[in-house]
Amino acid sequence: DYSSPTGVSDGIDSEPLPEDGWVLGRGMWIEGNSQGYNSGSINLVDGRDGSGNSFGDGTAYGVIVTGNGSFTNEDTGQIYIGREAQSSIDEDTADVNMGGGANLSAGVYVETAGSVQNKGDITLGTGVRNAAGILVVDSSGDVSNSGTININGDQAGRVNYGMTVRNSGAS
Repeated sequence: DYSSPTGVSDGIDSEPLPEDGWVLGRGMWIEGNSQGYNSGSINLVDGRDGSGNSFGDGTAYGVIVTGNGSFTNEDTGQIYIGREAQSSIDEDTADVNMGGGANLSAGVYVETAGSVQNKGDITLGTGVRNAAGILVVDSSGDVSNSGTININGDQAGRVNYGMTVRNSGAS
């Protein structure tokens, strides 16, 4: 795994972020004083088994923002949790089942003193459960949503949220 100055992660290796669970998929990691933005598309599942299928019960984050990092999902940006990969933005794809892990999955996981803005679209796919569009944990930075958070997942047993804030002084 690596994190470049722009906070882009390869999204392959499993990495613990919450202390009581494993993150099996991540699209972008912004840490330290780095700044990142998305003006394209991030499709994310919770890792792959030996057959190439989603595990279905892990935790995944489209974007992780920690430290003093800042992130903007631009108005053309799309973050989609629970959708197969695409070779191009116009390629047809399907939603996958993600029943959720021990922790909430999220389009954007925020644990920062920096700022996070969603101006684009964050979508929780039809097979996603136990997830949030934006999850803010132990943060003191500003978090804003002027875009759209779509919650399409089946809420049977595990609830999905548009935005969740925990133990934060963020506004």
